[in-house]
Amino acid sequence: RAMERELERSEEQLRSLVGNIPGVTFRCQCSANWDMLFISDAVTALTGWEPADFLKGTVNFTQLTHPDEVDRLQQAVADAIAERRSYHVEFRITDRQGRLRWVSESGRPVLDDAGRVQWIDGVITDTTELKQYSAVFESTVRAIDRALAVIEFDLDGKVLTANANFLALMGYTLDEGVGQPHALFCLPDYAGSEAHETLWQRLRQGELDGGEYQRQGKGGRTVWIQATYNPIFDAEGRP
Repeated sequence: RAMERELERSEEQLRSLVGNIPGVTFRCQCSANWDMLFISDAVTALTGWEPADFLKGTVNFTQLTHPDEVDRLQQAVADAIAERRSYHVEFRITDRQGRLRWVSESGRPVLDDAGRVQWIDGVITDTTELKQYSAVFESTVRAIDRALAVIEFDLDGKVLTANANFLALMGYTLDEGVGQPHALFCLPDYAGSEAHETLWQRLRQGELDGGEYQRQGKGGRTVWIQATYNPIFDAEGRP
């Protein structure tokens, strides 16, 4: 009885642990439809189907996966099984209401003592909102790129890249500009001045600068611009 009580406590702890994992935890067979041996309750929120539906074979993830993604998904898993390694793949599924969702799946084949694959353990997370946010962000960046002259520098003021609008404005090709200092686009008196050095000290500290500037294009051509210098920050808030 003591052993039974301890087993019950262990099972409760396991259910609690699995229930708090962000995503759908599963264990499936290495079969064409990835028949489920276990799948967590979170699958209902993701797909609209109950765990029992997957365990009984009423529905499976091959059926839910977008037709354009099935071959790629199966190949990724098959490669991982053949090479006895973990895998990570993103794909689309259709839930019970017919809504399209993006998911991210990470898993690994579990081997027995003889090296044979017994099953696959993994986690599936819903990345639909992240995909939508990324799409909006990328669209915004493309819109800015089409509308404005944009150039990127590293913290030492060396050119990383520039868009077509900037290159046309200054008269340089990208190959001519990459790796060159910001001073390339400045009048000689300003390029070697304390004011120019102060500008880059402030930018390296994360300060924004903006206004009207007199710059120099290829061949010494004077160019007046209205511009901003915007430091880009990492996840720790550092430029």
